[in-house]
Amino acid sequence: ETYPGVGYDEETGVVTFENADIKGNPTGNYDQVVEIRSFNTEHSNFTLELIGDNKISVEDGVQYSCSLLRFIDYTATETDTVTIKGPGTLNLEAAGNVRNGIIMGRYSGPRTNFVMNGCTININVNLHPNAPDDSVAGWFMGIHGAGDMEMNSAELNIIAAPESEGYVYGTLNDAAEEEGMDGT
Repeated sequence: ETYPGVGYDEETGVVTFENADIKGNPTGNYDQVVEIRSFNTEHSNFTLELIGDNKISVEDGVQYSCSLLRFIDYTATETDTVTIKGPGTLNLEAAGNVRNGIIMGRYSGPRTNFVMNGCTININVNLHPNAPDDSVAGWFMGIHGAGDMEMNSAELNIIAAPESEGYVYGTLNDAAEEEGMDGT
């Protein structure tokens, strides 16, 4: 266990959050609170299992962060998939100038697919732009950069606080890219 409530099974490649409460203090434009990387094809299909009520958030006063949760695939193929499965809940608490709730990254190849199975993901946004670079101030993406997305007996809620400033977007994936709306 690397963090209270976080476990990893090397044999299956499954990461488990069990009532985890992760609070980060990212300091740079491309920093994440949690980053999960796949370096080989053996575990390119990645699973995060949620047990109980889990939370990822930023410390008070964080100036800028790229995302709360980032999955990065170094060997992306068209079939690579990140699956978040239940029965638990993941609460992502974005405040200040966090850019993304969940971001799916890759260094080359197609985008990684995203599947939710039997879980709930709540992304709560209280956006108050204060980025040092005005070109990134004032927007938030709930789930950014996925390939195909699939939900099976799952719930996704992206909620902006009434006092949020700027734009809050739900998801941006391959379908948006095909329409010319992808900026990555």
